Amino acid sequence: MSGTEKILFVDDESDILGTYGYMLKNLGYRVTTRARSPEALALFKENPDMFDLVITDETMPEMSGRAMASEMLKIRTDIPVIIITGRETDDNVFAETGIRTVIRKPFSRNEISLAIREILDKKPGNRK
Repeated sequence: MSGTEKILFVDDESDILGTYGYMLKNLGYRVTTRARSPEALALFKENPDMFDLVITDETMPEMSGRAMASEMLKIRTDIPVIIITGRETDDNVFAETGIRTVIRKPFSRNEISLAIREILDKKPGNRK
């Protein structure tokens, strides 16, 4: 499963950012990567309609993925967000903030592509 939508991918680990960013590009998505959540949030604030989806790590040093996503959702309530984490968590905590999906690291190409399509194909106005 692939697509052409624009994804903002945020992770403070450069290896993950590079590997998964490359994977998403190979699936056909237009990917913008950021290693710092405040920088990603600033980019989002400049042009909230620039992205179709945000994928972010939960645990980052300056601002957690959940906190960043919460700020993004205040600006644009319909932005779909996928949290990626290596920790066991209560997914309901994320759902309370409007985050739609939690994926555990490491994840496969198939797992992320299915999650992306499931979210994007359910967006209001999408006829798929």
